[in-house]
Amino acid sequence: MSRKMLWRWRRNPLRRRSDRAEAWLGVATVVVLAVGAPAAGAATGAGVSSALLRSAEGVSPATAVLEESLPVPDGGGPGGARYLAEVRWTGPDGEARSGEAWVGAGAEPGGSVPVWVDADGELRDPPLTPAAAYTAGALLGGSAAAGVCLVALGVRGGACARLDAGRARRWEREWARVAPQWSPRA
Repeated sequence: MSRKMLWRWRRNPLRRRSDRAEAWLGVATVVVLAVGAPAAGAATGAGVSSALLRSAEGVSPATAVLEESLPVPDGGGPGGARYLAEVRWTGPDGEARSGEAWVGAGAEPGGSVPVWVDADGELRDPPLTPAAAYTAGALLGGSAAAGVCLVALGVRGGACARLDAGRARRWEREWARVAPQWSPRA
């Protein structure tokens, strides 16, 4: 592979324009893989992490009252099962509110359950921990970097296939012109 790449760069009367184009395409691909993919991954990861951390701002824990009974999970114990149930809580303005929230199995009707509310007193999902936000950012950043790599390699593969097809067409034209001079059967 390295001999082939170096051959395309040296001065040679047999070097074709398509060989130079393929060599420059290789250089561009290496630059995208070495610089573009890490940059895209870092930018995506940082953006996702900060967006997830910002979404946690203004969300605070509150206590609600469970208004309905929950089914008993299979296996008899709570076991980490959660159910969507009707709850009632008091908003920051002192007004009683109700809605559906995820409640752990084993909660009794009329008992207190933890919920998360925003500044307006509306129910929200619990915020991600900083570790979870950074993990999500890292996973999505890695996916973005891998996507850039796949696109760069796909573009290079497609362009090389077109260059190869053009070289094959030129070879066929030249062979059709030269073959009759070498063989009476051609």
